[in-house]
Amino acid sequence: MRGAVTVSAIALSIAAPLPSWAQSDAKDAEEIVIEGRAKEYYLQTAPSLSTKFPDDLRMIPQSIQILPEQLIKDQAAVEITDLYRNISSVSVFSYSGVTFRGFRQDEIRYDGLLGDPFSGFSVPLLFDIRQVEIIKGPSGALFGGGEPGGLINYVTRGAQEEFGATITGVAGNYELFGGRADITGALTEDGTVQARLGVAYEDTNTFRFNTDKEDLVVAADLAWAPEAGTRIEFKFDYIDQDFQGARLRGVPVDDDGNFITSRRFNTNEETDFQRLTAKVFSLSWQQQLTDNAALTLGGRYIDSEETQNYHENRGLFETEEGVQRVRREFRDQTRDVEQYTALAELVIDTEFASLDHKFLLGAEYFGRNNADFFLTSSDSRRAGQLPPNFIVPDLNLINPDYGNSNPSLFDPFVETDRTVSFDQWAFFIQDQVQVTEKLLVSLGGRFEGYNEKIDSVQTVIPLATVTPLQVEESDEALTVRTGLVYDVTDNASVYFNYSTGFTPQGAGSQDADGAQGGPFQPERGRLFEIGSKIDLLEDTIFLTVAAYQINKTNLIVPDPTPDAATGALATIGEARSRGIEVDVVGDITENWTFTFSYAFNETKILEGSDIITNSVGDEFANAPDHQLGFWTRYDILPIKSAVAFGGQYVSEQVSLSGQRVQPFAIFDALWTTEIDRYLLQVNLRNIFDKEYAESGFLSRTGHFPGEPRTVRVELSASF
Repeated sequence: MRGAVTVSAIALSIAAPLPSWAQSDAKDAEEIVIEGRAKEYYLQTAPSLSTKFPDDLRMIPQSIQILPEQLIKDQAAVEITDLYRNISSVSVFSYSGVTFRGFRQDEIRYDGLLGDPFSGFSVPLLFDIRQVEIIKGPSGALFGGGEPGGLINYVTRGAQEEFGATITGVAGNYELFGGRADITGALTEDGTVQARLGVAYEDTNTFRFNTDKEDLVVAADLAWAPEAGTRIEFKFDYIDQDFQGARLRGVPVDDDGNFITSRRFNTNEETDFQRLTAKVFSLSWQQQLTDNAALTLGGRYIDSEETQNYHENRGLFETEEGVQRVRREFRDQTRDVEQYTALAELVIDTEFASLDHKFLLGAEYFGRNNADFFLTSSDSRRAGQLPPNFIVPDLNLINPDYGNSNPSLFDPFVETDRTVSFDQWAFFIQDQVQVTEKLLVSLGGRFEGYNEKIDSVQTVIPLATVTPLQVEESDEALTVRTGLVYDVTDNASVYFNYSTGFTPQGAGSQDADGAQGGPFQPERGRLFEIGSKIDLLEDTIFLTVAAYQINKTNLIVPDPTPDAATGALATIGEARSRGIEVDVVGDITENWTFTFSYAFNETKILEGSDIITNSVGDEFANAPDHQLGFWTRYDILPIKSAVAFGGQYVSEQVSLSGQRVQPFAIFDALWTTEIDRYLLQVNLRNIFDKEYAESGFLSRTGHFPGEPRTVRVELSASF
């Protein structure tokens, strides 16, 4: 029997765990055998969010991708941006923000809970992540938020009963070094109390001038499963990032998208930095109430502080001698953020009207409090005739003359003191109905509301002008999710999905005195999606094909009426995104496995001004028409080794300023070998050292350059 692995009958998902409340029964279940090396590596057909979805991807009426632990490990992914090549319809916009099915967004969850410790300008790290789930389309009825493209759910690691320990050393070019250690196991003889401790540290000089990046993550888990059907888990994470020479902007380009200086260019001085510290506390309780009912309670608290000192690019100019220079301003910023999440879900399996139903009843609360303090020292043009102590020195574009800017000598030109509070609550219900043996229908709705309040004071210090702003916005909405799945054969299903979502405009888009034309209705999204999911070649290959149309309305645009006041806004805009996605994962032979993703997307403005946010004319910024990614691994069993090769293609894009972002294709490779308990892994990224831009931004700040050729070596020992 090829590639056989033994699992318990309850745990058909292999890499995905049971619902937590059922895990204590796993070791007593009858054992069966499942074939296929892909099931050990990349093929994962059971999402972790079993309360909201069926436990088989084939029976979910929307496109969902799951990136399992082995794929993350094989690609040596440290940040989520390292994985975008595996996700159809997702590409880089800026920092952690993405273009998702044509629209810019930044919506994520951890274990189904809102709250992001990397909020702001940091990119999520993957050390404590077991798998990444990408849920396509507006999922407001189940998750809130309602962004039309979809959301990313990070599934964290947890404590396990079976003992395991791994130590890893990391090295590479750009002076990369670091290590990881992870240990888990039972603390009691009966296995009811389990613990885990993990630590990861990395330090590297990135390819941009003046930059050095340090990441430290500490993760601790404690679980208690006193009886079958009960599991309580506590989790603590500590994150410390120190990114010298950041916040990073792009590299200036010409209108055809060619870098006009080295891709290493950076407007920041060596003394600049971007630092993040975060403490995350999570608690969950899963309880099997009866044979047909289960309760889940969860909570999450995040306390984070992000501080930044950086030189912002304020645009190019040319001296009388013909030298290109960059105007800069200096920014000193602090963001203190507290986030709170509470979730309760009740799942009931029952028979009603001669049909099998799975009811989900839930309630959720999310709160976020920001305290922001910003100081800005101005560039020469904006400072005008002010004394030199307000003016930040400019920089040579081609031969950067660093070291002439001393922030300790600058007086701030502008001071901003701002607090933001955001509260969101929701009640939701879903019914999954087994209408016939082959037909499953899902019906869901979510009623939610939010309140956001901004209290801000901005002071132009030399002019002694003070501008206060106090604005509050609230709204309520109902979103729905309907879908059906039909089993055409034992191996193939077709599905249809109609969903709606809403996204608050945010108090920052409202004007307390109504001068901008508010209050504005939230953005609304609606999705029509059809697709098919097929198990091929005796369940060794899983294929998903999806076609969708998303309409997004109430987009804010400049008020087009002739007598509109300067700066007045209106919500008359509508945009449409249409696309096709193909995702394949599985085995080619017993020792050869692969993943493949392709997406076509066309996003257009249907109504309103052509100055809709994130659009340029009739195109949306950083929204490629075509994306393709693949990764394939071949195991050489006689020598316990494996090789892998992958690539990514992204077609032409435009920046926010309408500059061309050229298409690019890059390729990566892996070699790994195992000797006793030791595993050596070597990853080579951007093999041919392609010079390219991942995405564009404003013309004055330039395009975000992609990473050049890098080598990463890991040596692990398992116990």
